[in-house]
Amino acid sequence: DVIEYDGSSILLSYYSPDGEGGFPGGLLTKLRYTLEGATLMLEYEAIPEAKTAIALTNHSFFNLNDFSESVYDQVARIYADTYTEVDEALIPTGEHPSVKGTVYDFSYPKPFGKDMYEGFKGHDVNYVLVPEKYAEFKGQRLALGATVEGRKLVMNCYTDQPGIQLYLANHFARKENEPPFHNGKKPVKNGAFCLEAQTEPDCVSRGEAIYDVGEVYRQFTVYEILEK
Repeated sequence: DVIEYDGSSILLSYYSPDGEGGFPGGLLTKLRYTLEGATLMLEYEAIPEAKTAIALTNHSFFNLNDFSESVYDQVARIYADTYTEVDEALIPTGEHPSVKGTVYDFSYPKPFGKDMYEGFKGHDVNYVLVPEKYAEFKGQRLALGATVEGRKLVMNCYTDQPGIQLYLANHFARKENEPPFHNGKKPVKNGAFCLEAQTEPDCVSRGEAIYDVGEVYRQFTVYEILEK
């Protein structure tokens, strides 16, 4: 539902009833999108009616060059020294190995396509952030979690969350009849990236991200686009 809007922002809400998706208790979630120039700000608020898990994120796809090509040559840096290890079913093991010397190492600027090997479908991994830089938005200090550079554009992702999930559209173009993008552009494998600011996946198994009745969940994440 649209609660309110003006020329630069819109406030949306969704009420999830008790039991939806297997979650206990009703949950009212509000999300405000604010666009200032080429900076998109996402402010989340969620209040539960019973004790429940809350861990929200944004799954928007980006390609700083052209959606008709892969993102392999776009250069990323993620401010993290470790990542969340998962098993074959993509369930976290509880371990946090170092990114050093692995395909997951974006602790320095590196093209998305570098170090990928035969049989590797593409990235789908959570990074445990170790911020080095900060910026202020709406009076709040947010950490720079990741930067991606295309041929003409740069995107910075700022957040107050402890992690960022990197996903490389590994399943784009898996079907011949997939609908095209805007202007008829056909999706290609690894033709976009996601930077999903979040709490750590499966954190509920460790008793984290559990909110009691009336306790407020908040998140503030920013996607900033700059010209090179």
